[in-house]
Amino acid sequence: MSSFPVISGRGSPTTATDLKRRVVYSVLLLVLVVVVGAAGFDWLGGDKVDFWPDGLWDTFNIISTVGSLPDLRPVEQGWAMFVIIVGLSSFLYLYGNLLTLLFSGEVMRVFERRKMERLIESLSNHVVLCGFGNTGRVIAAQLAGKNVPFVVVDQKEEAVDDAAEKGYMSMLGDCTQDAVLSEAGLERSRALVATLDCDASNVFVTLTARGLNPKLHIVARAEEETTISKLERAGANRVAVPGRIAAMQMSHMLLKPAVTDFIIDAMRGTEFEMRQLAAADFPWMVGKTLVELNLPREHQIIVIARYHAPEGGQRAAYTFNPSPDVRLSEDDTLVVVCQPEAYERLVKPDAS
Repeated sequence: MSSFPVISGRGSPTTATDLKRRVVYSVLLLVLVVVVGAAGFDWLGGDKVDFWPDGLWDTFNIISTVGSLPDLRPVEQGWAMFVIIVGLSSFLYLYGNLLTLLFSGEVMRVFERRKMERLIESLSNHVVLCGFGNTGRVIAAQLAGKNVPFVVVDQKEEAVDDAAEKGYMSMLGDCTQDAVLSEAGLERSRALVATLDCDASNVFVTLTARGLNPKLHIVARAEEETTISKLERAGANRVAVPGRIAAMQMSHMLLKPAVTDFIIDAMRGTEFEMRQLAAADFPWMVGKTLVELNLPREHQIIVIARYHAPEGGQRAAYTFNPSPDVRLSEDDTLVVVCQPEAYERLVKPDAS
């Protein structure tokens, strides 16, 4: 599975922070009341009462409502009534804040975060998704739909909570920091997607990730065309410009609507889908020709193109409608169209 369900006691970050602050303030207030109450009994009692232990003992007895006090003079009784009112009010204020903090889910979230950290440490060959904005949410949904394990990293607590509510593994942190990427298991991952809103941040994330994992496949987002070359120099294998992609899709919808609908349906993968088959993942394909494999008849898979990946992850020209006599090597990848069930039977022949 691509994600692990996480119970999230979500509240706004401001509310959680305010609750913690109120608990701290109420504890300090209660301590102050105890100290002032004990000092008052010490001062009013004269030589007969000491701050320790008599004053503190009398104050704790009053606040705890035990009531086992010695005979008090009228002035001491007045002070005791003041301590009762202020002390009990402070205690009830602390008690209410503690209950609110517990039932707000904040404590549960601490345990959930620790559980998630252990799950992330156990991951390997996963995808690190930097940024959970509009683009990141779409990518996460696609990865989850294809059962690809991934970790969402964002420095906004609202985004991390939102990802956790959707059942995605997520962590709070700055993607540009080496330590944060290492905690996300970057050294063990297979790919990173940089979808931050700022081009400069995406360049820095790409540069940092490439330094931590030279073999990593990096896909980065760019808002400006001028950023593409910077991202590629920083180490990105692929760069996507959302504005340009949207414009191209809209023009294709206008000029070639049938082709556009076909491609969109293939990308969604409902009735049929476009897939890539790396020969290295299917050892029985290596050394055989397309005629010998007979994928259309044996597996109901149509081969569209052959892609020979060079070393270093650089892009290479593909061969459309390759010759049936071409012999596959470990570096070859086939671009195919098939139904989802056909691909599942190919990957898991025992399931059929």
